[in-house]
Amino acid sequence: MYLDDKTPPNPIPEVTIEAEELPCLLLVRGAPQGRVYPLEPGSITLGREPGNTILLDDPSVSRRHARIEVAGEKPEIQIEDLGSTNGTLLNGRPVARHPLCQGDLLQIGTYIFKVTTCDPTQVHYQQKIEERIQYDELTGLFTVKTVLAYTQQEIARAHRYARDFSLLIFDIDHFKRVNDTFGHVAGSALLRELGGVIAGTFRKEIDRPGRYGGDEFLV
Repeated sequence: MYLDDKTPPNPIPEVTIEAEELPCLLLVRGAPQGRVYPLEPGSITLGREPGNTILLDDPSVSRRHARIEVAGEKPEIQIEDLGSTNGTLLNGRPVARHPLCQGDLLQIGTYIFKVTTCDPTQVHYQQKIEERIQYDELTGLFTVKTVLAYTQQEIARAHRYARDFSLLIFDIDHFKRVNDTFGHVAGSALLRELGGVIAGTFRKEIDRPGRYGGDEFLV
């Protein structure tokens, strides 16, 4: 090649490395519509009670409605109804236990999922976004928006089953004095430490501890 040669060199071809896709459930009816749930190896439960892997808070869904088992390198996926009131429907038909295949439509109460595949990178990105929405960055507890949404669910559940529930709101005494005396860095460290204590004291998926605002907390 001469120095005065204006011919551009051959471009280097772009190489796209595609991550191996994961089996997943895509929520096509119900809220939040469009959410992706990866089907990772192990047991995945669906139901309306806290403690289920996929929480579906709706009266049409039983407390522990169904279970999905994922096993093997090229995963074999099975859906099993757990004696639900309204049954588990696969492509419009009730099933007790049945394999899941790509393209199947799975109905749990009023929720409908499509069995498909998803890019692990997209799933990871979605999970990070959801974490930022759900969890307070400083304390690691639920955000006020999340904890108030859970509170509304518990109020509705209490009315539905005519039972009581408890709501705990508390704050840090003289927290302003800490900020004024030692600075906001010390105040933030105190909130972070207290968040860890609260998280270790209460049950995350049952008691739902959250930061209500400033130095106020709600459980």
